[in-house]
Amino acid sequence: MVYDFDLKTTDTSLMATVTDSVQPRGWEGGPSGDTGARLAPQAKAPLEGVLANVALGNIGADLVAGQGIDQARSAAVARGEGPAWGIAPFAAVTGTRSRYQTGSHVDLSGVAFMTGFAKRVETSMMDILAGVFFEAGFARMDTHNSFSSGPSVDGDGRSSYYGGGLLARLDLKEDLLKGLYLEGSFRYGRLNSQWQSDDLHDAVSGRKAEYDLSTPYYGLHAGLGYVWELTESLTLDVYGKYFWTHTEGQSTHIVDDP
Repeated sequence: MVYDFDLKTTDTSLMATVTDSVQPRGWEGGPSGDTGARLAPQAKAPLEGVLANVALGNIGADLVAGQGIDQARSAAVARGEGPAWGIAPFAAVTGTRSRYQTGSHVDLSGVAFMTGFAKRVETSMMDILAGVFFEAGFARMDTHNSFSSGPSVDGDGRSSYYGGGLLARLDLKEDLLKGLYLEGSFRYGRLNSQWQSDDLHDAVSGRKAEYDLSTPYYGLHAGLGYVWELTESLTLDVYGKYFWTHTEGQSTHIVDDP
């Protein structure tokens, strides 16, 4: 918090009185009597840890919609003999090292994986794939915030998620619709975020800013595509995918501030 003061002097004393701030208070429910209080620009820094967590969750969504469905299809095809395919285990993993621009930036490095079981059923008109999976991801984050009106704030921490979901794909095989496919997935789980900074601390006690949060997430994706068989050994896959992810809110205190 930043406070505005009105300074007055007498022959024997110097008096500092908190004055009304031109800027509004940064949040509702702050400490009483802070009529001149406002959020310092550095208060933005703790949000970077939560943003890194959301980014890791989106990497997991890409894994499910990409390698996850591909590996499930490959496993189900290799497993079966005949028109009705059996249940097959599958797995997929991806590593990431990314930088996210947030006004400042967040560096994220880690791994995400998923494993589950899939079943494929073939009819004369379509192939149907359905699966259930468990997913998890782990990453280390480094955050950096620079400000024109104050010192920079660097932070670090860890981010993780775990959950499960369902996936499905429908491939049409008849006449003009041959090559057209639909796919989708649903995910649910928890995001965990640990963040701390030695640059942001309580001036009285010296305690550094830190938090450990856990919040639910859920999301889905839907895709539509078409596979052209250009030659016997060459195909062209054109598709569009829509992703939607939601994370629940979380309340916490950082060095006693809500």
